[in-house]
Amino acid sequence: MSATVPTAFQLYFGAGRPQHAAAQSEESEDLFFHSIELRNGTRKTTRHHRLDDLNALVQDLLPPHRPLEIMDVAVSSGISSAEWLVSLERAGIECHMLAGDAVVDAFLISLGRGLRALADKTGHLMQLDIAGEAVRLPPPRRRDRIRYMPFILLMKAAARLFGAQTRARSQSGNRPWRRLGITCQPLTLMSPSLRRLPQLRAVEDDILVNTSYAQRFHVVRAANILNRAYFDVVTLERMLLNLRARLLPGGMLIVCRTNESGVNHATVFALGDDGRFRASARLNEGSEIADLVLQLPPTSHRDAAPHSGQTSSDYRK
Repeated sequence: MSATVPTAFQLYFGAGRPQHAAAQSEESEDLFFHSIELRNGTRKTTRHHRLDDLNALVQDLLPPHRPLEIMDVAVSSGISSAEWLVSLERAGIECHMLAGDAVVDAFLISLGRGLRALADKTGHLMQLDIAGEAVRLPPPRRRDRIRYMPFILLMKAAARLFGAQTRARSQSGNRPWRRLGITCQPLTLMSPSLRRLPQLRAVEDDILVNTSYAQRFHVVRAANILNRAYFDVVTLERMLLNLRARLLPGGMLIVCRTNESGVNHATVFALGDDGRFRASARLNEGSEIADLVLQLPPTSHRDAAPHSGQTSSDYRK
């Protein structure tokens, strides 16, 4: 019998409930993130232990500064970020990590105890919870789309009720809001394991347009985002320029892609004083965009990528 997809309530707020132990298992957590569809049509598909061999490769190549300031971009559920941080701490490497993804801020909207919906700050619904049963959105079968349509419309209306407040979440922290008998509870749409790691912080981030992290990090990792299947060469180069601008002098850029067989192909790059990268290590066949990284113009790494109007969330996994 296949495992049951947990609801957002069970995964994030299920302590003391019978479903809690199952919801916190690795399998259930993976099922949850694979089941929800973001507003751009993608899914948070990172799996547990997906990048273990990459973590092992990088460990002996890290810059000597301590504590290290690290950013992991396009992290999906953040599971791989948490596992990387744990492996570094076990090796005695002191660090702080920032995990960025296009959708981090989410909200659980509850109408009593029998009807809940998971939504992002734009009001896009990602999961329906009816009496503790997770309903995938949009429902894949036509008959289910008809069956659940009244609940979907009701919860979309409830999400609109909190629209302005959800967009201003940063000013309200994690306090729930209530209005007309409906509750809106903020949550971070990342693996619950991140709660146990105070050295890891999750933020919403678009690596094409966000230029707010200039010269902040000793290490930046981009796994399963800088892929030719997602972006054209011009867009990839703009992203690389932006990531280069986030690095401190002598910093490290890690670019990895996991193929359909689950094999990681990655290249580790070191940033020179002239703003050029050189390849310092390779995992399996290396990054498919290694040539683009090495051919970046020798402009200052302080120069961020220009805003083109496109965002890094305009791709489908």
